[in-house]
Amino acid sequence: MNRCKMVQLRAGALLGAVALVASCSQAASTPGFGGGAADNDGGGSDASGGGDGGGRATSSSGGSGGGSTSGSGSSGGGGPGSSSGMAGASSGGSSGAASSSGGASGGASGSGTSSSGGADAGASGGDAGFDPTEVARVAGWIANASTNGLSVSLNGGAAGPSGAAANIGKYFPVGSTRDRLVDSIVGACAAFAPQLPNWIEYCEAIVASAIVSESTYNPTEVVNDSYSMSHGGGMDPTVGLLQVRFSSTVHDYQYDGPLSVIASIGCSWPSNLASLSSSDASWNDTGANYLSFMEDPACNVPLATWYYFLNATGNGGANPVYAAGYCTQGQAVAGDVVVGLISHLMGPGFTRPADPNNAYPAGIDYRFNLLVGQSQINPSAQFTQTLQPNVAQYCSH
Repeated sequence: MNRCKMVQLRAGALLGAVALVASCSQAASTPGFGGGAADNDGGGSDASGGGDGGGRATSSSGGSGGGSTSGSGSSGGGGPGSSSGMAGASSGGSSGAASSSGGASGGASGSGTSSSGGADAGASGGDAGFDPTEVARVAGWIANASTNGLSVSLNGGAAGPSGAAANIGKYFPVGSTRDRLVDSIVGACAAFAPQLPNWIEYCEAIVASAIVSESTYNPTEVVNDSYSMSHGGGMDPTVGLLQVRFSSTVHDYQYDGPLSVIASIGCSWPSNLASLSSSDASWNDTGANYLSFMEDPACNVPLATWYYFLNATGNGGANPVYAAGYCTQGQAVAGDVVVGLISHLMGPGFTRPADPNNAYPAGIDYRFNLLVGQSQINPSAQFTQTLQPNVAQYCSH
């Protein structure tokens, strides 16, 4: 399939003048949503727990004033521009070029974990200060992934097995490792769910479901798509449970996200990133040096959750709004969950309108309904509910 991107070229930092240049390239046609590898909710069940989110379309180049655009990127994996003109779509999957990284999450602080003997995380109530009711809810979903909504994948619209339970058992055995997963979901939604009734639960169900689509609960999933391969031969992959990319999601959070909040969830944020300017070229070709950081659920899950809801609450207009535009330039326009998910899949510059029937949001929505116990209606009411911007919640400024 063809994917097009809009490249924003800045005519001047002070004037902020922007020219839009369209370019297109051919994405891989391998089955899987987004044209990527076979995956849950895309093209063929990955019962072995392999696939990631498929090929991501390029992000439009975004940008805060003064950000310089970097290279043009290629379809299926990024493209120039996150909040300050840096490269990369917000998350990514592959065009069939996944490579599994070794090692489990590393480099994370020990906070947010407690070794619970019984059935699952939070059995003792409230890991690391998280709400024990929410911990118990998410722990129950994870523990019963072989029989609840997490067990399901949509393939061509038909429900089949997802393979999530096998990977949960492999990578997140009962104890501190599973506790960290549960706490990461609970903490991310406590921080970034829309501040509306019932939205903590809705956020948790969305995130738990999205992990099935993105990595089938394999925290070491590393995908070198065409964009990554064009930057240092695989130095800017998409990584982990929710397939975040260093040059985009991490970059944007460094400059616009609340660092103290993600630290409170248990993420050890690399302190050296503060020394990089927003337009530093190393954002594009050093991501593979930070795999343990991006594989850690306490970093990966909050990063992607922040990105989902930053876009769900701010990228709902006719023109793309990037993190800097949301946080520092007053550009945010209310959106909905479908907008947030499509922004993660394709970058904020996706072709409007956001399509709830795209396999990515549709699969997440299907499992969401099962997890929260409501009838299958696609899109569900929660996925199309208007969500208003909240700069104080999502931004560091």
